[in-house]
Amino acid sequence: MPRFQPRKPNQHYLSELSLDGWENAVLPASAIDWHSYAYCYRRAADELVAIFTPPAIGPDGMLLPILFLYRHYLEVSLKGLIIDCADVLGVQAAPPGRHDLSEIWSRLAPLLTRALPGSNDEWLARLETLVTEFQKLDPTSQTFRYPVGKDGRLQLVAGFQVSLPLVKETMKDIYFVLDAAAGLLEERQAF
Repeated sequence: MPRFQPRKPNQHYLSELSLDGWENAVLPASAIDWHSYAYCYRRAADELVAIFTPPAIGPDGMLLPILFLYRHYLEVSLKGLIIDCADVLGVQAAPPGRHDLSEIWSRLAPLLTRALPGSNDEWLARLETLVTEFQKLDPTSQTFRYPVGKDGRLQLVAGFQVSLPLVKETMKDIYFVLDAAAGLLEERQAF
């Protein structure tokens, strides 16, 4: 019976390329910015929801990674918008080094209204509501990654449920606002 042999220590595991070029994933130069990073997480979550939505395979095993990917998309997008707003306004502003969505939002919201005067308050209010919902579910970006918090307590209770198709539809509202803001800020940066 053949035995599994581990790779030799001098072989690379994650950076080794396949001889079949189609198997190699490439990070294009255009993807080295906050919004492109965020888009990668968003796309991965959307793809997982599409694959694991009934009547396909049940989504139970994918719930935590999907919610983490959506939350991380939101966090990275908000942080990227802080940088974009600061550029447009000509001020110094850096995103918080922590994962607290409420803190990130409280830093972004005033910058966004200054950088994009006349913004649709209704959509910004909707975005704030959704940021708050994610913050309640996962205040430190740990809930969907680890079963227990730093205090040793369970982060989620057994039986926690969400409708993944509804989450994906809700995320479309977030995409709409964040993508529109990023696009408008990009236009303003060009001037």
